[in-house]
Amino acid sequence: MHSTTKKTAAALALALAFTGGGAAWAQAGAVIQTLEQPVPIMAPIQSDNQTTAAVAVRVNGQTLESTGYLGLSGESMLPLRAVAEAMGFVLSWNAESYSTDLTKDNIFTTVKTGENQYGMNKMLKKLEAAPALVDSKLYVPSSFFGEILRGTVSTGNDGISIMAQEEKKFVQTTGVVTAIRDNGGHRSVHINGYGVDGIVLNIGDQTELMDADGNKLDFSALSIGMDVEVEHSMAMTMSLPPQTSAFKIKVISALAEKDVLGTWGVIGEIRESDDGDISVRVKGAGLSDHSPEEVVLRIAKDTVLQDVSGKAIDAKELTEGARVAGFYTPMLTKSLPPIGTALKMTLVAEAPAE
Repeated sequence: MHSTTKKTAAALALALAFTGGGAAWAQAGAVIQTLEQPVPIMAPIQSDNQTTAAVAVRVNGQTLESTGYLGLSGESMLPLRAVAEAMGFVLSWNAESYSTDLTKDNIFTTVKTGENQYGMNKMLKKLEAAPALVDSKLYVPSSFFGEILRGTVSTGNDGISIMAQEEKKFVQTTGVVTAIRDNGGHRSVHINGYGVDGIVLNIGDQTELMDADGNKLDFSALSIGMDVEVEHSMAMTMSLPPQTSAFKIKVISALAEKDVLGTWGVIGEIRESDDGDISVRVKGAGLSDHSPEEVVLRIAKDTVLQDVSGKAIDAKELTEGARVAGFYTPMLTKSLPPIGTALKMTLVAEAPAE
């Protein structure tokens, strides 16, 4: 038989696993039976390969209309789409690879028809059985919903009960990146502070890093001076600064210059020239290896002045005693303290009231 006919039959039958067309399945099945060399994963499982009794399925206490069956391995096989969607996952069918992508929050995996390998933590894991196509529906072992989709699976006399992972509770925070660390693979981003101030965001394999347009970023693309929106866990350590797990970090804006230095500290002195030019002296801690602990920064017309939420501020709000993060290029004078021009000045906290 012509190879094009084989591919057409295979693609049609697999697509039906996600469209549920019964009449069309009968037509596709008829085509498959005429193939000289049928595609193994496409052939429907016969009744002697499964029990005749249906296995009831409940997700979050609600009984589904779709049922499962007891597979040859002794484990229940459950309908992928019906159960996964009830758990809150979004499914996307890939006709080219005969696979389905499942996505929810930070969980992502791919199921490929007929292959006993499931993605988990960037690795492939085998379960008791491969996905099986039965009467136009794709079934996976019940353990898939626990081990891969992180639900809680319970087996009882009345069927299978699955509880979806609790929706992630998070806090949304905006701020400016003041430090980036990678200590032997333990990665973190410090925002809105240095030392005991601000928040340390721990970066894991599941943390989403993206630019303002939603494009994925590598950890190496992050730099100090970036304005970010962060989704992080509500749970924080009692340490100073507090630490928490970051679910998502979205870069809202970044400085155009490649090499950026930064100093975090308190404004100790403000000078205004006869021409109205303003300079502020910041003393505290350098935010990178080559950043001075004390620096005098001129406020130019194009200097970005803002608070930690990204809201623009006036230069008059930069007062002595205010806590700021100043960002600038390595072009500094050799004086003590060195003098440069501020690219950005972020007001973190106003001067304490006297």
